[in-house]
Amino acid sequence: MIIPAINCPDFTGASRNIRLAERFLPPSIGWIHIDVSDGKYTKTKSWGDVHDFITLNLRLNIEVHLMVEDIEKRVHDWLRVGARRIIVPVEKINEDLIKQVKAGGAELVPSLDINTAKEDALPYLNKFNYVNLLTVPAGPSGHKMSSGAPKKIEFLRGENRGVKIEVDGGVDPETAIQFLGVGADILVSGSYIFESPDPSQAYRELELLI
Repeated sequence: MIIPAINCPDFTGASRNIRLAERFLPPSIGWIHIDVSDGKYTKTKSWGDVHDFITLNLRLNIEVHLMVEDIEKRVHDWLRVGARRIIVPVEKINEDLIKQVKAGGAELVPSLDINTAKEDALPYLNKFNYVNLLTVPAGPSGHKMSSGAPKKIEFLRGENRGVKIEVDGGVDPETAIQFLGVGADILVSGSYIFESPDPSQAYRELELLI
């Protein structure tokens, strides 16, 4: 599965990319990935206002990646507007958060950043159905993948054949082939899709690799 990433500093850019994604994603079964950074937990800030989001009346499935300090409140807000998967950094996960997301009818997904040792991910592989692996620094789209990302994916896949591995960052046709070849299931792509002259064609090009 290819999931377009919405990672924009303001609602103008986010709504533009979301509307573009609506043109090539199948309604009801298509997914978008929304990156929400608060400029506190991360160095940069991105759009992530649920009040703006509601105005879009979106007919797509939503997963939201929360890189924020006030995690419980943000989780509550996004559950309220129907997010299906809530992705949070591994260090933010606790039993209360697990219960909160489950009660909201969504899936909690731990996210490992590029500095997380692959061995530190092992406790999460058997506890969750999905794991998100960042291959770039948290922040704006457009970074190149970390050189160690394929080895980390291969390690995680070898430790658990059933967990769904989502790779986030640096995804283009060349890296997609590498990621899929070592066990990735889901690829999240932002700049390659939305900075292309034809975003729908860029999306289809990645989809054909699955």
